[in-house]
Amino acid sequence: MPDMTLEAVYAGGEMVGFVVWGPWHPAYGFIRPPEPGSWTIAHLMIGAAFQGRGLGRRLVEAMIARLRATPGCRRIVLSVGRDNDRALALYAKFGFRSFTTDDEGHPLLELVL
Repeated sequence: MPDMTLEAVYAGGEMVGFVVWGPWHPAYGFIRPPEPGSWTIAHLMIGAAFQGRGLGRRLVEAMIARLRATPGCRRIVLSVGRDNDRALALYAKFGFRSFTTDDEGHPLLELVL
């Protein structure tokens, strides 16, 4: 994906997950230019063996802080599987709200900064 950053996530020197983030492209397939001021957390994953330790919450906090500090960032967008109640609840705690669905019917959430 153009303009995206992939980062491994470590805890105690061990890789526990990854995150992919970058400018938000409202057009599927990144055919059109990104929407000014909108960034996305395209993928955020903590491995199953490491879940339930607060690592996902801390990663979401870190990503919000990082994107909030990005010049011109006014909104963070992400997609969540429609059956992923744990992730939906986690993002809701940070103020993310559903604004539409993606091309597969999964909720698209936004956090307006």
